[in-house]
Amino acid sequence: MLEFAIVVPFLLLLILGIIEFGWVFNGWLTVTAAAREGARVAVLEKDNDDDVYAAVQRHVDNSTLSDHSVDPPDRSGDEDIKVIVRGQLLPVIGLFVRGELELTGQATMRREYYIKK
Repeated sequence: MLEFAIVVPFLLLLILGIIEFGWVFNGWLTVTAAAREGARVAVLEKDNDDDVYAAVQRHVDNSTLSDHSVDPPDRSGDEDIKVIVRGQLLPVIGLFVRGELELTGQATMRREYYIKK
């Protein structure tokens, strides 16, 4: 009984830490996948940012993020397009992380067409 009383707090901390880490990791995967979807659309479309924002929005709609924002696609290079998505995530337990976390995901894809400038 005494050993159980000594071990239980450490075991609970370990379990709560695993849950919190999984929650944050899931949020990071969501923003990274949303950035990848936005970059995929940006590569296929010819300079139409509204479609990029819509693709990111569709991916983030049913997620655990409390809020998100999308930077305008970076088309400065001739061949690559980069999309950055930032999302805010509230911790599920709040024991290890206080307040909202800002998670950033980015994706860079090569254009499937070439535009001369």
